[in-house]
Amino acid sequence: MMAAPLLWAAFALAGAAPDVAQTCRDRQQQPAQAVQACQAAYTAAVAAGDRSTADEVLLRQVDAELALGDFGAARRLLDQAERAVQPPAGMQAYRVARRRGILAYRQDAVGDALAQFRQAREMAVAIGDTKAQAQSWNDEGNALRRLGSYREALQAYLTSLDLQRQLGSEQLGPVLNNLGDLYRDLGDPASAAARYQEALADHEAHGRALDIAHTLEGLAASAMDAGDHPAAKRHLDRALGTFRQKQARADELRVGIALARLALDTGDLPAARESLAASERLAVTLGIGVNAGLAQEQARLALATGDAPSAAARLAATLAALPPDAPERASLLSLEAKAAAAAGDYQAAYARALAYQAADAARRDAEHDRRLEQLRVRFEVAEKERALATLAAESHLRESRLRQRTAQLWLTASLSALGFIVVAFGVYRYRERSRLAAARREAVLAAEAAHYREAAAALELDRRRVQSLLDRGATALLALDAGGAVIAANTAATALLSPAGPVIGCTLADLLDADSRRQLEQALGRIDEGEGPADVSLTVRGGTVMHRVRLAAADAVEGMAVVTWLPGPQGAAVKDATIYDTLPDDPESALGVASVALQVDTALLRIAADVEPFASAGDTTDDALDDSGADGFRRELVELMVCAVSAWEESTGKTRIDLAEKSRVWRVTVDDGRLRVRAMERYLTLARLPRQPRWREVLRTAFYVLAECRLDAGVRERLRSLADAVQAAVRRRALS
Repeated sequence: MMAAPLLWAAFALAGAAPDVAQTCRDRQQQPAQAVQACQAAYTAAVAAGDRSTADEVLLRQVDAELALGDFGAARRLLDQAERAVQPPAGMQAYRVARRRGILAYRQDAVGDALAQFRQAREMAVAIGDTKAQAQSWNDEGNALRRLGSYREALQAYLTSLDLQRQLGSEQLGPVLNNLGDLYRDLGDPASAAARYQEALADHEAHGRALDIAHTLEGLAASAMDAGDHPAAKRHLDRALGTFRQKQARADELRVGIALARLALDTGDLPAARESLAASERLAVTLGIGVNAGLAQEQARLALATGDAPSAAARLAATLAALPPDAPERASLLSLEAKAAAAAGDYQAAYARALAYQAADAARRDAEHDRRLEQLRVRFEVAEKERALATLAAESHLRESRLRQRTAQLWLTASLSALGFIVVAFGVYRYRERSRLAAARREAVLAAEAAHYREAAAALELDRRRVQSLLDRGATALLALDAGGAVIAANTAATALLSPAGPVIGCTLADLLDADSRRQLEQALGRIDEGEGPADVSLTVRGGTVMHRVRLAAADAVEGMAVVTWLPGPQGAAVKDATIYDTLPDDPESALGVASVALQVDTALLRIAADVEPFASAGDTTDDALDDSGADGFRRELVELMVCAVSAWEESTGKTRIDLAEKSRVWRVTVDDGRLRVRAMERYLTLARLPRQPRWREVLRTAFYVLAECRLDAGVRERLRSLADAVQAAVRRRALS
């Protein structure tokens, strides 16, 4: 018996849904009533199974909640609307994304709002809705204006205006109003007023009361900027009446405070008192109490009427309720200082003035931080757009490839229709050409392979000869580069060091114990200082002790050191019965053998080529450059080294220690816990230049800087000319 009444109620509710939904649409200029109407319309549409109407009125309720300032309710409704559109697509998804941007904008999350607005615009482009695109451009302009990107905001507004005019839209007013706000931000009140007037005419033509009131606020602000206080009051009075009529109470409170401020500025104290009393009653009704703006105008009224203690008390109570970082603190403290001075309490006035200075400085810092945050947000948005553009380009490329493959398949199918003979002939020609091309490729590859085999065989032969030459002596011998890394070692040296780890390519210090590392570092430093060979005792990790270890500079290959030692008790020499007579076994002769071997070793040809790019068959040793009358050459060496180091430091921002490590020409040592390049530093002044300077190392340093650094044209030419001068001097002395 209950089924019939319930069924009838459902039909009655379904029949009433269109009327209720229309009421929701009609009440958008009255937010408080619109919320109730939209709730009823949504319930009716869901009961009737009308999903489209339910989605529409749900979003209209979101608009009403945003107008009332209930952001929590707006967010819950948007989540509900988004769950109803899964997956997000079509116009409903666009509307949800746009309102999320508006919500973020109203909550001062401008960066998030801009991202949402751009996402909404992309959705509008995807569905081909020009009107929605125009709305999104207008929304982007609002966010960009808040971020301080005025040029981009102006372009967005103009694009929106263009699209709406093409459509013959009746919604030009909001864009024109936003253009007025932009011109006000740019300090052009005349252009701002002109845009506001155009927006006002459009709103009035279509009966949009709330939009009219907001535009009147902009006109009032523009009139105040121009000093026209009567016009500003007319506009504010009209806006206040509209907000009261539509029950937009938050807007009514804002305009009431603005009217009180205007009355105080013009000296109309009765009007100011009336506006402030009405605003205070409204604030209490809204449950927000007296806010900072209202308290400031009330204090100004008290000061104007000579009641300084009342003004000071009200300001003190308001300041106590404000958070420490509130932006309104500075203006309130300034006014409190004036109230204290008016009351004759100059000590309190001085204290409030100091507090005002601190709050104003904090406000400026916060504004600076906000600006930096805006720039960061703009950068992040630009990066996201770049990533999206990259993805779009990749998607377009994949689509192009798919279309190409589709066209190829279509062409193949078309050709198959021509007949078996044509297809067979084409296949035969294709296979024949492929066979010939493959044969040509195989021939080229075979020739290249033969060439590389010959080069590898020659290289291996040279390496075997060098290694055989080094291995003939019983003296353990190895060579270090400028960084202390082992670049060559004979069999005896490898046998001694191999228990500590791999030898070739490793740093010798890593194979020794801590005390031996210090001795090795000191010995290498003495070599760099030109003090001649150094004898030390070293202990390999694992316990092997090596006596009579001699370190000396390798004259044949600049920037390297040769290490020799004879293992055995108390440093006694161990002779090899099969040693060749042509290969001496003492350390001094071993140094010469190592130098010759290292010059032959193809693994070091690159280093040799770097340090001797112009050597001739004549005498090119360092001794040949130490003749009398070489002051000019020594000066040129110092100038070249100074120029190279300066060019490195200016172009890379790094130190000469970094240059030594990167180029591996100069040795880096540790002196009292500090990194030093003592050998390099001797080449930076003429007074400290060694008697027999290593000119190859100076040239290698210059060549490294020229090859690895991005130098200015003048610096590069200067460095090149100095290097050419040194090379020319070496050639002349080599031929003399």
